[in-house]
Amino acid sequence: DDFQGACQRNFERTRPYLQARKQQRIAAMERRREICGLAAELAESGDWQKTAQTIKELQQEWKTLPHGAPGEEHKLYRQFRAACDRFFARREEHHLGLAEERGRRLLAKEELCREAEQLAAAPRLDHAARLRQLRSAWKKIGPVPRDQEEGVRQRFQAACDTYFQWLAAEQQENLRRKEELCEEAQRLVAEAAPEGDRKEIAAKLVDLQRQWKEIGPAPPDRSEAVWQRFRRPCDAFFAARQQEIEQDEEQRRANQDRKEALLARAEELAGRGNDRETAAQLQQLQKEWFETGPAPRPVNRQLNDRFQALADAFFAGRRQYFADLRTEQLENQKKKESLCLRLENILGLTVKAAGG
Repeated sequence: DDFQGACQRNFERTRPYLQARKQQRIAAMERRREICGLAAELAESGDWQKTAQTIKELQQEWKTLPHGAPGEEHKLYRQFRAACDRFFARREEHHLGLAEERGRRLLAKEELCREAEQLAAAPRLDHAARLRQLRSAWKKIGPVPRDQEEGVRQRFQAACDTYFQWLAAEQQENLRRKEELCEEAQRLVAEAAPEGDRKEIAAKLVDLQRQWKEIGPAPPDRSEAVWQRFRRPCDAFFAARQQEIEQDEEQRRANQDRKEALLARAEELAGRGNDRETAAQLQQLQKEWFETGPAPRPVNRQLNDRFQALADAFFAGRRQYFADLRTEQLENQKKKESLCLRLENILGLTVKAAGG
């Protein structure tokens, strides 16, 4: 009984450990099945370096897993080993044809070297984009035979360095010219008085912006800073000018309202007649019209033409009225002089004897 009790106590004490070991073996077998599935997928991969590293890691993990059921474990191992052998056999076949492929890559890189050398021999600002494309193409070509890799790399790098050294010098000159434009823009904006000819300054700033676009790039580390320095005074000036334009438009709209009211009043006066009082009132409206600033451009000319036509018609009619009146008075004078002569003839008197 003592012996049986001691055994039972040991069994109870070791049961959690044994259960944990059992679960570990079950988990290990499950992981082996997962590894077999991963290896089967990787067996057809063409990413040789990355896949080889991954398979080696799986092989190392396989070795560290606890043993499971021997029969099933051996079966899974054969599957895993077959997938690994399939990949490494394909990789070996790939490496056998790699020498020929590297020869073709060498020819492609030599062609890039020749084009880069031509661009560097006759440098222009727009060559930079093409050289960057050549650099990108160089990186995509891949490795060449190792004994020639360094030589062709140095040849290509020398051509690129020659061009970009020239470009750096050009960019420094561009930076100097752009800084001059910055100073000119700052001077123009500082001298722009509210009552001055701001339209002329705006035209000069636009011309500076045109020159800026024609200069070409500055050094990349200074490009944004010098651009901000140039655009700040320009933006400040054009923002202020835009505000002035908006205020001017607002004033023009107010002027339009006033001119429309004056026009309505003038039309009312023109319909009354051509007496002196009406003429005086219309002349006062003309004075107020000329004192009122311009209306918005689309309607300003139309309003002016309407008012001018109305005023011209009124005063032309008034002049015609007085011309007609003068003609009538002259006719009356002639009639009265005729009556005077007849009366003098009747009386036998002269103008002098009759006392005029």
